[in-house]
Amino acid sequence: NRIRTTNQHIGGLERTGAGTGFWVSLRREKTTVPAFVTNRHNLDPEMQWPGQELKLIESKIELRKQTADDELQSETSWISIPTKTWRLHPEADCAAVIDPDFAEQQQGFLPIITSYIRIATQFELENIVFVMDLASFVGFPGNKKGMPWWDTFWTLPIARLATLASPPSMPFTNPHINKLGNVGLVSGLSFNGSSGSPLLPHNIPSQNTSMIIGIMSGHFSETEPEIFRHSGLSYYTRSPAIREVLGLVP
Repeated sequence: NRIRTTNQHIGGLERTGAGTGFWVSLRREKTTVPAFVTNRHNLDPEMQWPGQELKLIESKIELRKQTADDELQSETSWISIPTKTWRLHPEADCAAVIDPDFAEQQQGFLPIITSYIRIATQFELENIVFVMDLASFVGFPGNKKGMPWWDTFWTLPIARLATLASPPSMPFTNPHINKLGNVGLVSGLSFNGSSGSPLLPHNIPSQNTSMIIGIMSGHFSETEPEIFRHSGLSYYTRSPAIREVLGLVP
């Protein structure tokens, strides 16, 4: 789903942000609760606009309407998430809200949770996926002027292809990545709005369910010429950090 935020300067000036996130289901004793995962920089204005003294005053998640028979509709609605309920990872670019209150949502608008996709552990990053593997990330990209590239009638995200460009078993280190740590590198085109897209590898053995190995967090840019400003390299926050912000064993 899409996420939208409003940030306010001490003088009253507001700046808005938009990105992507995804739902997971967490086991809690004898039941399960929904949790929404996105990037920390989507919620932390100091990461997105450093030094501008902005404060997050509103965050919303877009939900899709479902019929009583679970048939998905094109209609969507934004629900407010209290800003204080977000968990921000202190050392990685990911955040989550667990079991949010949907009391104010309209009837029939619910999170869509895919139960057969899990978040990869460190062991799985070391033994199941490898550098040069193909993967896809799914989200709501667009250009810097706010032009959407996704399906605007159904409000559906689009998938983009990527190749794991660094060993997923270990964090990738580069001084030009300054949005915290625990990242991996892919050869793939991540743009504005892609932040928060789940990254899913293709070659998972049949005995395993599909899994998320990270969350897209940014890309390397070049300065000249303008047509080539995207280097073709993007980075993601690795899944152990996602597991930590959700309170799971990495």
